[in-house]
Amino acid sequence: MKNNFTRSKLYAGVCAVLVLCMSYTVNAQSKHKRCRLYPRIEVTVDSCSVDFKDASTAGTGTTITGWLWDFGDGNTSTAQNPSYTYPMGGSYKVLLTITGLGPDSTVCERTVCKRIKLKGCGNDCYARPYFSYRDSCLTASFRDLSYDGHGTEITDWSWDFGDGGTSNLEDPQHVYGAEGTYTVCLTVTAMNTDSSTCTRIYCKDVRVKDCSNAPCRVKPYFKYHRDTCMTYSFAGHVESIPGTTITGWSWSFGDGGTSNLQNPTHTYTTPGVYNNVCLTVTAVGGDGSQCERTYCRRIEVRDCGNDACKVRPAFYYRDSCLTAQFNDHSYASSGTTITGWDWDFGDGTTSNLEDPQHVYGAEGIYDVCLTVTAMNPDSTTCSRIYCKRVEVKDCSNAPCRTKPYFKYNKDTCLTFSFNGYAETADGTTITGWLWNFGDGTSSTLQNPTHTYTTPGVYNNVCLTVTAVGGDGSQCEKTYCRTVEVRDCGNDHCNVRPAFTHRDSCLAVSFYDYSDAYYGSNVIGWDWSFGDGSNSNLEDPQHTYAAEGAYDVCLTVTVMNKDSSTCTRIYCKRVEVDDCSDAPCHVRSYFKYDRDTCQVMNFYDESYAWPGTTITGWSWDFGDGDSSGTQNPTHTYQDGGKYTVCLTVSGVAPDGTVCSKRECRRVYVPDCAPKQLESMAAPEQVSGITIVPNPAIHNARIGFVMEEEGQANVTVYDLQGKSVAVIHDGYMDAGSHQVEWSIGVPPGVYMVIVRTGSSVSHQRVVVR
Repeated sequence: MKNNFTRSKLYAGVCAVLVLCMSYTVNAQSKHKRCRLYPRIEVTVDSCSVDFKDASTAGTGTTITGWLWDFGDGNTSTAQNPSYTYPMGGSYKVLLTITGLGPDSTVCERTVCKRIKLKGCGNDCYARPYFSYRDSCLTASFRDLSYDGHGTEITDWSWDFGDGGTSNLEDPQHVYGAEGTYTVCLTVTAMNTDSSTCTRIYCKDVRVKDCSNAPCRVKPYFKYHRDTCMTYSFAGHVESIPGTTITGWSWSFGDGGTSNLQNPTHTYTTPGVYNNVCLTVTAVGGDGSQCERTYCRRIEVRDCGNDACKVRPAFYYRDSCLTAQFNDHSYASSGTTITGWDWDFGDGTTSNLEDPQHVYGAEGIYDVCLTVTAMNPDSTTCSRIYCKRVEVKDCSNAPCRTKPYFKYNKDTCLTFSFNGYAETADGTTITGWLWNFGDGTSSTLQNPTHTYTTPGVYNNVCLTVTAVGGDGSQCEKTYCRTVEVRDCGNDHCNVRPAFTHRDSCLAVSFYDYSDAYYGSNVIGWDWSFGDGSNSNLEDPQHTYAAEGAYDVCLTVTVMNKDSSTCTRIYCKRVEVDDCSDAPCHVRSYFKYDRDTCQVMNFYDESYAWPGTTITGWSWDFGDGDSSGTQNPTHTYQDGGKYTVCLTVSGVAPDGTVCSKRECRRVYVPDCAPKQLESMAAPEQVSGITIVPNPAIHNARIGFVMEEEGQANVTVYDLQGKSVAVIHDGYMDAGSHQVEWSIGVPPGVYMVIVRTGSSVSHQRVVVR
C-alpha cells in the first residue's frame, strides 16, 4: 500500500474546492450587462440518488430560458430540477449552464460547477485514482498518485493514453506519435477489507509537444554562498524549453577569473564589490539551431578579518501594475550612520533616494541591488550591498475582479456609520459603491452615514461594488450583513449576546457566551445557521451539507428585573470545512514549568487539523524515562540540560494514522549547585536545623557553636548570590537559634552557617 498521508494530502489539494469553475458568455450587444444571470445549485443526497435544484436568480428584466445539467459521469439533463441516480459512489463534478434573455433581447449564459461526493452506495470503493505527468519531446512520464484508504489496497493499474496505447505499469512512460492533447485515463483496481474488488477511473487532458524541431531557447541564472572569507561556491541553473540541450557553461567572476564548470568554487584575492559576475550558457535546439544567453549579478566580497562595516542592508518592495515602490529597511549598529543609498533596478536605471519608486517598461523578474554607504564611529566610511529578485506584473490587460465587505458602528442611537471596503486584483479599478440599508433607502457613497427611523433587525444591509478591469471588462459583487438597530431612549435590554464555535468536518458546535447584567437573565436562544436551519438550544451542534462561509446569527431573549422581556442579536461569519477526506495531520507542541527543585510539570498543547483526532501522547524526558499520559509530572535525579520530546499520534476520518514529534531543550536546576557546595569545608558541622521547611513567612535556623567566636549566617539563591545576611557577629559556645523574616520570592535556597572552625549548609524551600 502506498503512503496514505502523501496521497490524501495530494487528493485534498485537488478536490477540496466545492465551486470549481464559473464562466460567462454574452453576444456582442450585451457589453453593457443588460442580461444578468446568477447560477446556483442546491442538492439533496439520498444514497446514490440526488435531487438537483436550480436556485439561480436573474437580474432585473432578465428571464431564465433554459437549463443544461452535466452530472459528471457523461449523462446530462435539460430539466430545471432533475433527479438522477448514480451507478456507484464517488466524487462527481456537476455543471449547470443556464441561458437567459435580457430586457433588450440580448442572450446570455452562465455556468456554475459543484463537486458532490457519494458514499455508501453502489460499488462504494475506497480508492481514489489520480496521477501527474511530465512531457519531454513527445515522451510523457506518468506518476500514479492514487489514494487508498479504510483498509483498501490498490492491486492493479490500467492506463489508456488516449492514442490507442495502454499500460499496466504503476508509473509508466509513453511515447506519442505526434504532439497534441490526449485524454488519458487511469483505472485502478482495489481489494477491500472483505476481499471484494472494486475499480475507479480518473481522466484528464494531457498536452504533449513535438520539440524535435523546436528552436534553441535558454534562460540562465545562478546562486552563490560564501564558504570561507573570500571563497565562494557558485551553482549554475538554466530554464530551457523541451528539445533544447545545454552544451556549455562559461563563468566570469569579475576579477579576471573564469571557469567552465556548472558549479565552480572561486577564491577572490581582494575584497570589494564585483559588478559583473556573469554566467553564459550555450545550447542547441531540436532543430539544430544554437543559442547562448548571459546572466550577470553583483557580488560583494568581504575580508572576514578586517570587516569593520557595521551595517546590514535590506529592502522591501510592493508592485502595482509595473510601478514598484521600494522601501529601505537597512540596519546600522550603534554609532554607525547610513549616509547614502545607491539603487540598481536591474533594467539599467538607478536612484539615490532612500525610498524610491520605479516604473518598469515590461513585466518580468529583475535583479535589484541596494548599496548603502555608512559612516563608522571613527569617521571611516564603508559600503555594503544587498540584492534580490523582484517580480513585477503588467496588469493593464487583467480581468475585472473584486470582493467587497463593510464594517459599521453606531454613532448616536439610530444613526450608523458604514465603511465600505473591496479587495481587488491588480489592474481592477473601483467605479461605484451602492448601499441598500434594508429599510428601502440607499447611498452611492463609499462611507455613508445613515439614520434609521425604526429600531429593529435589518437582515439585508448590502453593499454592491462595481469595477472595471485592466482589459476593460466590468464586474460587480454584493456583500450583505445583518444589522441590529436599537432605540437608545428605550433601551433597557441588559444583555450582550456573543458566541464561539468549533468546526469539525461540517459538524459545528456552537457555544453561547452571552452576558446578562443588572439582574437580567437569558431565558431563550434562537440560532440561525445561515443555511436555512435554526435551533432553540443554548449550545447547539449543526451539520452543514457543504463547506463554505455562513452568516450565523444568535438572538437571545432576556428577562429583566422588572419581569419585562427583550431581545438582542449577534451575527458573525463562520467558515466551515469539509474535512471528510482530509489527510491525517497533527502538530506536536508543549509547555512546562518547575514545581519544586527538579520536579517538572509538562503540559500538552498539541492540536490537530479538522477531521483528525489525537489518539495518543508519548513523552521522552531525555534521562531514559518516558510517559504515555497527556500532561505528566517528572522528577529528575540530577540537574542539567535535557532534550524532552513529545510524539503525538492521530487518526484521520478515513482511518489513516499520523504522528508528529516535537523536541525542546529543558534546563533543570541543580538543587546543590557547585558554587555553593564549594563554600563548605571538608569538616562539616552537624546539627543545623531549619523549622519549618518548607517555609512561608518566617523560619527558625538552629546550629551549635563548638567554641566561642565569630559566626555568620547567610542565605544564598541557586546561582550563588547572597539574598539575606541573618547574623554576622560574636557568639558564645553552645546551641543557638536565629529568626529569618523571609522576604525573597518562592524557590529553593541554601542557608550557610560559618564559624571559626567549620561551615554547615542546609537547603530550604520557600513557598
